[in-house]
Amino acid sequence: MNVSIKAPGLNKNWSVSDTALTIGNTEYPFSELSTFKIITSASAMLPGVAQGNTKSGKLIQCSFKFADRVVATQAIAFVQEKIETSQGKKKDYKYKLTAHTGTTLEVYETYIVINHMQVGFMANAINGGALGGKKIDIKNLTSVQFREPAGFTVGFIQFAYPGSVESKGGVGAMINDENSIPIQPAMVEQAREIVNFIEKKKEELSVEKSTTIIQQTSAADELKKFKDLLDMGAITQEEFDEKKKQLLNL
Repeated sequence: MNVSIKAPGLNKNWSVSDTALTIGNTEYPFSELSTFKIITSASAMLPGVAQGNTKSGKLIQCSFKFADRVVATQAIAFVQEKIETSQGKKKDYKYKLTAHTGTTLEVYETYIVINHMQVGFMANAINGGALGGKKIDIKNLTSVQFREPAGFTVGFIQFAYPGSVESKGGVGAMINDENSIPIQPAMVEQAREIVNFIEKKKEELSVEKSTTIIQQTSAADELKKFKDLLDMGAITQEEFDEKKKQLLNL
């Protein structure tokens, strides 16, 4: 990746190459960085801010304009992945989406993790917008809604599960919905793939759950039959205990 970002105000311009992050005239190879992430999402009123540390403990910071939010977020996500790889800590997720707001979605084999970043003046002023990560088991999802972006309107993926509160305020509300991730046009193809994977995995896990319930029910029925035989004196306690071990896989 070769991206240059013009910082707003008096902040230093910054760029990302395949090997390093450069802020102003200082180059930081990925192997020398320990962290780097968005701490404030960009809005029409305020610039976005990314912050990190070098392995020596130096604080690094750069900013980006609202107009550059998509490319800046992609560049920051690229740096994060390079840092993870250089540290040998790359996560085993199957997919990862990073929205222009800073919200990320990580999709694993049986669960998803949403790291939500709120947008707006108050969110940025109070806590930088970051709400931390939320893990949701795929088997517990009751619905996955995907709306593709159209024109100047961003799309979104929204997840629902028992106890969740679904935002009903349209796309604007979805941006600050902790169970949703905004989707820009450049993300559509990967978003489709992710939704298809989750829907298929959800169906597979549902079948596995149903099969387990049926097997447990069948074992319970069989065990009752042998208990009746034991009570009738048709089989011994030892024979009943042996059959119980077989049915319950003890």
